Amino acid sequence: VSRLKDVTEGRLRLGALEQAGFGTVGQVHGTDRYALRQLPGVGAHTADQALAAARQIAHAVRDTVSVRIDVDAPDDTSTALVTALHRLVEAGPGA
Repeated sequence: VSRLKDVTEGRLRLGALEQAGFGTVGQVHGTDRYALRQLPGVGAHTADQALAAARQIAHAVRDTVSVRIDVDAPDDTSTALVTALHRLVEAGPGA
């Protein structure tokens, strides 16, 4: 969650989030405003800042990260992914 502080230029207080067990940006991003506000020490402003920062990071990751499959070193996970993608393509856009 320290990346959230970077995005907010140090204005976000992370102590309450960390004490509540939030360890990743993804965990914050997957939580709603109401749930964050229920945490001790997290008010509306902190919840909104944390969620906005998490969204900003999620958008940046989505726009920059690509998936690469190493065909020279196949494993069970990449095989399952390729199989699922093949089934999806075969099913067509209406599936």
